[in-house]
Amino acid sequence: MGTADVDGNLSVNKAEIHGSIDVDGYCNAEIFNIEGTFDIKELLNAGVLKLSLYGPSKAREIGGEKITVKSKGKYGLKAMIMSSIGQGKELTADIIEGDDIYLENTSAKVVRGDNIKLGPGCEIELVEYKDSFKQDEKAEIGTHKKI
Repeated sequence: MGTADVDGNLSVNKAEIHGSIDVDGYCNAEIFNIEGTFDIKELLNAGVLKLSLYGPSKAREIGGEKITVKSKGKYGLKAMIMSSIGQGKELTADIIEGDDIYLENTSAKVVRGDNIKLGPGCEIELVEYKDSFKQDEKAEIGTHKKI
């Protein structure tokens, strides 16, 4: 609980974070649960990722078997102002890759996986899926293709 800054890499079996974490390298865990925000300079990799975001968060790449990203901090004056000027995205990543993926309020260049569901507020340039793909009417994508 609180704030943590990691100079270098973080490798744990289970991370349970309530607050914020900044990692200068990569983050590797079997289970990674966060309620808060994060900034991971390299890869965030976990078997199970459950991200309940209360503000802007980012990682260069995100990988995992089951990835769930939900926005929780959408209330209050600051959230309304940020959303109205187009800065309401909670998660930003270059690449998100996993088996089962559910995203909300996420901006990414590529999302790749077996089963992908994009919720409201997503802006994705390319979606590549193996088995199933669904998108909310409030999700914007450039291209999607079955691989």
